[in-house]
Amino acid sequence: MELGEMLAVFNLAGLIIVAFIGWTSLKATKQQVMELVNRDLAEVRRQIRISMKGLDRVRDHVADNREDILKIEVNIATMQDELESMSRKLTDFLKEQGHFDKIEDPENRDDEPEERRHLYE
Repeated sequence: MELGEMLAVFNLAGLIIVAFIGWTSLKATKQQVMELVNRDLAEVRRQIRISMKGLDRVRDHVADNREDILKIEVNIATMQDELESMSRKLTDFLKEQGHFDKIEDPENRDDEPEERRHLYE
């Protein structure tokens, strides 16, 4: 073998060794990058989970508040109906006692419409 052929073989062997070392270093770098990305993604997932739990709690509070508001509205309507009923009973009682002449009948007023309305309408 001549010197040129020997140098070519050594050159080729060196290139193969350098390529193998480069390939393994690329694999190691890829592995490190993937570990970093996975760690960051796990942190992002954790933060999203925490945020979603907080959002679920807020939604639950909003739903509870809506239910409470609806209950209050029902209670107000019930109280209005009871007040109207008591007003009618009081008017009937005053008519029976003969004191109604001194008190103006709210049902016979000309300036009010004939339909009955709730207090808060």
